[in-house]
Amino acid sequence: MLCPRCKRTVNDDWAVCPYDGDPLRSAAPALASAPLVSPPLGPSRPAGTKMAGAILGDRFQIKGFVNKAATGRVYLGEDVKSKEAVIVKLLSPDDASSDVARARFQREAELIMALDHPNIIKVLAHGEMNGRPYLVTEALRGESLHDYLKREHAMPTDVALAMIRHAAQGLIAAHTGGIIHRDVKPGNLFLMGPIGNPYGLKLIDFGLAKGAASRRISAHDLVLGTIEYMAPELIVSDPADARTDVYGLGVVMFVVLTGHLPFDAETDFEMLAHQMFSPAPPASWLNEQIDSRIELVMLRAMRKRPDNRYPTMEALLADLDRILGFLQDHDIEATPRPTDDTYEPLTALGREAANLLRERFVAR
Repeated sequence: MLCPRCKRTVNDDWAVCPYDGDPLRSAAPALASAPLVSPPLGPSRPAGTKMAGAILGDRFQIKGFVNKAATGRVYLGEDVKSKEAVIVKLLSPDDASSDVARARFQREAELIMALDHPNIIKVLAHGEMNGRPYLVTEALRGESLHDYLKREHAMPTDVALAMIRHAAQGLIAAHTGGIIHRDVKPGNLFLMGPIGNPYGLKLIDFGLAKGAASRRISAHDLVLGTIEYMAPELIVSDPADARTDVYGLGVVMFVVLTGHLPFDAETDFEMLAHQMFSPAPPASWLNEQIDSRIELVMLRAMRKRPDNRYPTMEALLADLDRILGFLQDHDIEATPRPTDDTYEPLTALGREAANLLRERFVAR
């Protein structure tokens, strides 16, 4: 069955759309004019919530509960003016009482609203309700790359490269706007389109992003992010730049093309130590069919020293385009692996943390 308003397909045992309450009709006659799309981020049937009916900013009405995020709750909503579905992220009461969490939430809203790019989720509004900050975004139809990989484990090379290109383009737009994402991972990359057959990708979470000019380090910034995709400089709280996101995207490439992380670890400590000290393995060890040029791109992106990585996301994207034939100026350069690729922390605090990791890692 097809909802004529939101164009979502629903199981035929429903009479009305669980998202907006409109009567459903058979999808068959509408196939030519209405593409089959998947539900937005969250379960296929939003759960009931005491927040249902609440109006935010005199425009957005909460319809149902989608899921619980790290710092709040996510709801399905509706723009009462346009009747379009939206997603509402509401900061939890505990986090709303924290000046740090409120500031980070506010920063996310301001950062994304300053960006206007097809590979970055669109923020429609932000504000506060009863002292709790909220963020309203477009409702994306599809699934996160994380959910895709949980089901499929890996991605066909042609699809993977197309999605990585979209991620790189979104990150280039962020970097151009002076924003470093710092948490590039499958959970923050949303695949647009039918489940299992994406046609595009959007960055969906900038909660850990910082302006490129920011250099302040606080206790709240220490080891903040997802360690499996974390560049060495983030582990020791050194300043991040575009090359930090290059590293994260390199790990994402490795995972989508092999179905495995570059490093196996039983504990978070071991994973942090690998990210600091262990060279990334060749992806061909896990996927013998992988193009050697793609492997070179990943290995360069995941080097420990930022100076040994791609200097910009544009440079990484250019090599992908050469592999795909979009650029024909020359083939990608098979730069040798540096003889010294040990990350050297920039601060006394960073050196102390690195030494502790090294001592415990070697002694285990």
